[in-house]
Amino acid sequence: MNEFRIVPDVLREREPVKRGRTPNSPLAKALLAGKTVFITEDRKTWGNLYKLASNHGMRARTKRTTINGDIGTLAWFEDIPTDI
Repeated sequence: MNEFRIVPDVLREREPVKRGRTPNSPLAKALLAGKTVFITEDRKTWGNLYKLASNHGMRARTKRTTINGDIGTLAWFEDIPTDI
């Protein structure tokens, strides 16, 4: 049999808890703060950015471009629309 306990209904009104640990890298902090970043190096772990965005209720966007002769990728996070 499953164990459970009754808790006060007021707990339903709490803010949802974000999954995952607090990001430590400057790149992750900038993306979560709503900044657009330009990454010039080849990143083999793009999945980490997508997972980070998903864990915080956002969507990761990327776009290859050239800025001042440097080829790289623009990356930013967007909120997921809730009115679908």
